[in-house]
Amino acid sequence: AEKKQEILEISNVKDRGYKILDDIVAEMEIASLEKTIESFKTKSSKNIEFVLEREKVINGLEKEIIDYLVPLSDKNLSDDEQHKVFVMMYAINDYERIGDHCENIIELIQEIKEENSVFSKTAFDEYEKISSDVMKIIVDTTNAYKDNNLELAKKCIPIEEEVDILEETYRRNHMDRINKGICDTNAGVKFLDILSNFERIADHCLNIANYTLGKEL
Repeated sequence: AEKKQEILEISNVKDRGYKILDDIVAEMEIASLEKTIESFKTKSSKNIEFVLEREKVINGLEKEIIDYLVPLSDKNLSDDEQHKVFVMMYAINDYERIGDHCENIIELIQEIKEENSVFSKTAFDEYEKISSDVMKIIVDTTNAYKDNNLELAKKCIPIEEEVDILEETYRRNHMDRINKGICDTNAGVKFLDILSNFERIADHCLNIANYTLGKEL
């Protein structure tokens, strides 16, 4: 009877965990990243406030879920059941870290707005490309994770590799623009920080894709 109850609890964890992950990612984290990306162009105070407030909620949910899962990991579970618990714990942590990077970016955009910084068209074009790739990888990663879609998870790997290449290339390009006086030094440093945060978001998405593929646990 005790073993049966443990299995029922795991089933409930799966249902509850995925539902909350759906809320965090589909309804919250993806929306948060989308608003973050938009804010670089619009400098919308509403978007900035949305992201900052949303991240507070995400942090609270992450703690609630971990507090629920940790005691289960100490129970006498089968290897498969314990694996499911650990996957959820690691994935939830990665989603929370993605939120942290969204918050970092939105704070940089807030500073850019306050300083009335101006960027070149090339910088905007580069931002558009790398942010588009990052948006795609979080959507594909999440769908792969929720549906246990191994083929979709595999397709996230080259996207992350491309983001790495773009971040390095755009970093060099922007340094050249700063040196040539095309972009302001202070604003340029913030742009480089934004690129770095995008690259880290893609890294966390790859972690989640790897959990789906049964790697890096």
